[in-house]
Amino acid sequence: MRFALIRTYETTSALKHLRLIFSVILFVLCQSTSIYAQDTSSFSSEGNTENFTQTSEKQQSNKHKRSKLYRFFQNFNAIDTTYIEPNHYNFTAMAQASNLLNFYTIYGKNEDGKKQRISFSTKPRLKVGPYIGWHWAFLGYQFDIGRTYTSNKSQQYNISLYSSTIGIDYIHNTNNGDFYINRTKGFGKENTKNIKDVHFDGLKTYTHSLNLYYIFNHKKFSYPAAFSQTTQQKKSCGSWNMGVVVAHQKLSFDHTKLPSSLLSTENGGTGLYDELKFNNINFYDYSLSFGYAYNWVFAPNWLFAASASPAIGYKFAKGQSIDHKEIFSSHNINFDVIGRVGLVWNTNRFFAGFSGIIHAYTYRKSRFQLSNAIAMTNLYFGINFMPKGHYRRTNPQKFKKW
Repeated sequence: MRFALIRTYETTSALKHLRLIFSVILFVLCQSTSIYAQDTSSFSSEGNTENFTQTSEKQQSNKHKRSKLYRFFQNFNAIDTTYIEPNHYNFTAMAQASNLLNFYTIYGKNEDGKKQRISFSTKPRLKVGPYIGWHWAFLGYQFDIGRTYTSNKSQQYNISLYSSTIGIDYIHNTNNGDFYINRTKGFGKENTKNIKDVHFDGLKTYTHSLNLYYIFNHKKFSYPAAFSQTTQQKKSCGSWNMGVVVAHQKLSFDHTKLPSSLLSTENGGTGLYDELKFNNINFYDYSLSFGYAYNWVFAPNWLFAASASPAIGYKFAKGQSIDHKEIFSSHNINFDVIGRVGLVWNTNRFFAGFSGIIHAYTYRKSRFQLSNAIAMTNLYFGINFMPKGHYRRTNPQKFKKW
């Protein structure tokens, strides 16, 4: 089974160990498929004929079972080479610049039906660094450009695994008060005219999410071609995909740290509605996603990819007020979405491109709503080297040692 470990946004050295663990696990998976092709049994032709016959029958039976399992894995990862070109090289060297943004918006509606909204976001944090890859595994380190004291308040572990048939997104993000207020509504014009890019340390968030999905048309459509460069899409093609999403999110909010103009009733201000005076929210999300992805080969060696996977599922939420009293506990159905976009130039030897992934979550009640999104972008270029033995033997003029 072929995987690609790539597009990781990291803040601490602990992620290097996490990547190594993933690589070891995937290496075992890859090796396990080749084992089934081998016939490791042996026997002596001497001795009792009956025992020889029984042993031979058992070996043939075991060999048949192994070959069936091997064929299953082969078919599971098979590709149509008229649509997808495999990578011709064993190793990859790459440089990448990454950025991650968090967005949160809270909505409240009072008894009279009037609404208020406050939107928060993190500042862009550019990271650059080198990567080295072997087959499906990429390891590297990124340096935080313009790192500040407040940036120590956040941790982001974001990993995407791409294979021909399945994909995995893992997110573990925490932010302990490194947000900015970038939009408000419903507080009166005079009270909000100067509220823009105001630092706010009263919002603390935690997101832990796992997304596992299956690609139906995996023989002709390649996610790795768009997001990990381990294959090339030769002809335009699309595919439906289906998956499961499990997420746990926590949010702590101290409204007393908001700018005084948002809390004041002077100058025509409304003050903050009680619906937004919560202390914390804790919710769990279990969803099924179903979406469509398309790879457009608009010129030789060029690919534009886009996909959207709406998710519908069960969400349990519990909220507490500022005096730690439970203000709601609910079970309902909500909609989330996962979107991807990529632009790639790939000659199989050299490649460069841009990719973006967004995970959007929502929670709604009659008088309260919370929306948040995690957006990741990557800009990269690299080179593949050391051709695989098969290509060196069949075309030694084109595929030299390096």
